[in-house]
Amino acid sequence: MAFPIISRKSASPLEPWQGIETPVYFLDESGLLNNAHDRYFGLGILSCERPQALYKEIRKIRSRNSFYTEIKWGGKKGMGRLKFNICREIYRVFNNSTGVSFTSLIIDKKVMDFQTYFRGNLWNVYKSFTIALLKMIIGSNSKKS
Repeated sequence: MAFPIISRKSASPLEPWQGIETPVYFLDESGLLNNAHDRYFGLGILSCERPQALYKEIRKIRSRNSFYTEIKWGGKKGMGRLKFNICREIYRVFNNSTGVSFTSLIIDKKVMDFQTYFRGNLWNVYKSFTIALLKMIIGSNSKKS
């Protein structure tokens, strides 16, 4: 999670993104740590310097397709043509945007022994890997400056 630095002169309650000088990070996970059926657990972070621009483009795609729910990859219906086309459009927007990056970490739960390394505390697993992912991102960003 990033804590944006907002310059005093440009901060406005009506325009909350104006004046952000550092990236904003969005974290999400896929899979369940406590479900043996899910072999893998993934964490991903989207880093975005201008989240309002990316959000505006994604909102246009969703509105044009009247699709406002969370996009799930699996489920009973799977990935139908509509979801696939929406995901492809969002990917193109993401790929053509500047100041946007995605970093992920995938854990093979058959290899990682949570009991041995985390005493079975799944919150500590989640927290530790989230911190590791953030360190990967912050470390690579600090080398650019």
